[in-house]
Amino acid sequence: MLSGSNGLNCDANENADQGCGIRSSQLSTAGQGINTAGGGQYAVEIASSGIKIWVFKKDDVPSDITSQAPNPSSWKKPDLFLAESGCSPISNYFHDLTMVINTDLCGTWAGTVWDTNLGYAGQELAGSCKSQTGYDTCAEYVRAEGQDFKHAYWKIDSIAIYKA
Repeated sequence: MLSGSNGLNCDANENADQGCGIRSSQLSTAGQGINTAGGGQYAVEIASSGIKIWVFKKDDVPSDITSQAPNPSSWKKPDLFLAESGCSPISNYFHDLTMVINTDLCGTWAGTVWDTNLGYAGQELAGSCKSQTGYDTCAEYVRAEGQDFKHAYWKIDSIAIYKA
């Protein structure tokens, strides 16, 4: 469930590569929470009305997904819905998409905003990463505190893409 959002403008050119960010009231949508729950499945629907994202814990995946005949209209309320308003029509902004699976421990965005107070994009605590960690740069933090990333991994059983 979407409990807060500070980054619903997905245009990286307008928000310093922030992208879209949400805060979920569920503790098992990513990271250690979903790892502890035994994993799960994510589903994304891109339609003319907007973009919907669902997160299902491993034991809660709808049977139509496991039978490879997804029917999003029968699922729970999406965990995120980005309405078409502001991106009309959606197809002008979201087309020719590429899936990238990457764990970039600093990267273009995080490496350049490390000492900036950015209480958005899913970040739980106010203040800069520098003030929260005591390290001057993201790279210094990663080098010194590698154990903090023991739950940062991907284990992918499959990827399926469907077109309506």
